[in-house]
Amino acid sequence: MKKTSTKIFAMCLAATMVGTTTNFTTRTLAVEKTQPTVQSISDKATKKIPGISVKKITLDKRIDLQVGTGATKTTQQLLAKITPANATNKNVTWMSSNTKVATVSSTGLVTAVKAGSATITATSEDGHKKASSKITVTAFTAGSSDQIDSLWTQKWNDEFSGVNGTTTDASKWVFDIGKGPNGDGWGNQELETYTSSTDNVYQKDGNLVIAAKKDATGNITSGRIKTKGSLDMKYGRVDVKAKLPTGAGYWPAIWMLPTDNVYGVWASSGEIDIMENKGRLPNEVYGTLHYGAAWPNNRYTGKAYNFPSGTDVTSFHTYSMEWEPGEIRWYVDGHLYQTQNNWNTTDTNGEKVAFPAPFDQNFHLILNLAYGGTFDGSVGDKSNIPGEMEIDYVRAYDLTGRPYKTAVEPIVNAEVLPAGAKQADSSGNLLSNGDFSLPIKENPTGLLPLAYDWNFVHSTDTGTGTQTIEQIGDKKYAKINVTNPGAKNYSVQLMQETTLGKGRWYKLSFDAKTDTSRNIGVKIGGGPSRGYASYADPAIFDLTDQFQSFETTFQMTEDTDVIGRIEYELGLSTNPVWIGNTRLEEISAPVQNADASKEPLSDGNRIYNGTFDKGSIDRMA
Repeated sequence: MKKTSTKIFAMCLAATMVGTTTNFTTRTLAVEKTQPTVQSISDKATKKIPGISVKKITLDKRIDLQVGTGATKTTQQLLAKITPANATNKNVTWMSSNTKVATVSSTGLVTAVKAGSATITATSEDGHKKASSKITVTAFTAGSSDQIDSLWTQKWNDEFSGVNGTTTDASKWVFDIGKGPNGDGWGNQELETYTSSTDNVYQKDGNLVIAAKKDATGNITSGRIKTKGSLDMKYGRVDVKAKLPTGAGYWPAIWMLPTDNVYGVWASSGEIDIMENKGRLPNEVYGTLHYGAAWPNNRYTGKAYNFPSGTDVTSFHTYSMEWEPGEIRWYVDGHLYQTQNNWNTTDTNGEKVAFPAPFDQNFHLILNLAYGGTFDGSVGDKSNIPGEMEIDYVRAYDLTGRPYKTAVEPIVNAEVLPAGAKQADSSGNLLSNGDFSLPIKENPTGLLPLAYDWNFVHSTDTGTGTQTIEQIGDKKYAKINVTNPGAKNYSVQLMQETTLGKGRWYKLSFDAKTDTSRNIGVKIGGGPSRGYASYADPAIFDLTDQFQSFETTFQMTEDTDVIGRIEYELGLSTNPVWIGNTRLEEISAPVQNADASKEPLSDGNRIYNGTFDKGSIDRMA
């Protein structure tokens, strides 16, 4: 703006103030060539009024709005709190830093314009005290269709509109109490104790609050509630609008467990994680399925969602899951970020149950705020407690606008490998240094680049050890001495990255022994960018004091991973392990011999699929 224009504007402004009353109303004057993205409903002049002065002005620190078809929160009224409450002049003017994203009226009503960020500033007439609120506007896209309202019919909800400080609706929610059935932190070494106290779970201003706190002895208390007996659903949609605490150790979750363990104990009967977050990583959440077999032979597959710049879990977001026969989809604020349609499970006899088991039974919803535990490596020192998870609403729907999909037997075809994929050596081995003729890289925390080489990882979950290369006869072996076995089988690991192509079949083979007896695990999966997902059923091998040859075959059913991981899991025992002659080879799809001899099932039955619900989707395998 030219200096002459500024002078004219100042003169006009002064003229508008002549003859005004003590509590005059400010006005916005149209001025050419002002910044197009800044809206000002504020005059710079201050009317000095005798009486009690304004000392402070405060606003909500941040609010979240939406734009687009189907958006439900496009405006919000901001209220400026004046201190002291009996100040003589409480007039406030408002300004938006970016009117292309959000505008603000002379009364503080904020309206979303398009996706982005803006700052709304309130300024008191008396003393020019200022306060700001960060506005985040996201583009709302309906779940799987722009006609979501016509497709899905709400069948269950809780808007948490009860009296402030009261507990949840007992007709809808049941509390989980304590530290789990075995007193071991719900199987995850979590540090909190769940209570039904309104100190930990209560309604406030239209939201449900789940609060992690310290009691008088310094122990952590929190809340975990479930809809078992109220909402037990097979297929449908769930929406949960929530905001989460941040800081190492927090583990908020929105998830589902089977109402009845039809196929056996966890995870044979499945688990659906609609949303989980690692408190130290506020920019991402995870959606995951657990299935396959009873622990520790279970599998999980999932994906992380990364928030766009300008927002994270500390803002309200809607976490959604759509579940149909043979397909489950995950959304954040209406954005589809993951679809899964390939899983499996085995029953207590070890027989594969027909697809889409285990996700063909009733599941109930769980909301909880954990602290510590194995999900993020037992981080957190309790210094960031208290913390709160807030839930605006929970809503469940049936699909009524069209029929549910019909489950289809998963078939995964081999894909062409991308550029940069690791290639096998001249012997067909996809693992480097399979004969251990070269040293192993020390990588205690696993945070150094793995770089397609053997890495010794041994400082997670208190595991420690040492490694050497030992010549035995005409071969070399990696010898792992475990000094502290840690709390998990992966507390001590020997691992290497390699490329695993979608739809391709592989065989992993190796020789191994110990000094007396122990077992080791093999995990084939992804790294942090894949949420440490499993690509094959976990394999456990029993070692003796003599070398034995072991192998496992698998098909890579997930998207191609150029840096997939082969992990030998050596924790939970201090017995040493020798490993050598390790190979990963691509193979042809195995052909099942229907005439081959079969061992009796674990219950002694010599008839396979006697209940006609096993094997292929036609249940006749």
